[in-house]
Amino acid sequence: MQLDGYGVEVGNPANFVILQARTILDAIRLKPTRLAVFRKGKVIARTPKAKSSIEYNDQTKDICFEDWRK
Repeated sequence: MQLDGYGVEVGNPANFVILQARTILDAIRLKPTRLAVFRKGKVIARTPKAKSSIEYNDQTKDICFEDWRK
């Protein structure tokens, strides 16, 4: 991006977001939960990992939409 102080290097600000996604493509297409937001190397926001379940035939089962390819 040709910006001063941009990129992963010693001395640059540590501003980044950790997403609940296994791949870059999943991070774009799934609208994943933001698990943590960092600003200047410190956590400024956290969200618990999202859990999903389905109900079928009077039973509830946990499901992970990230594992659909298996």
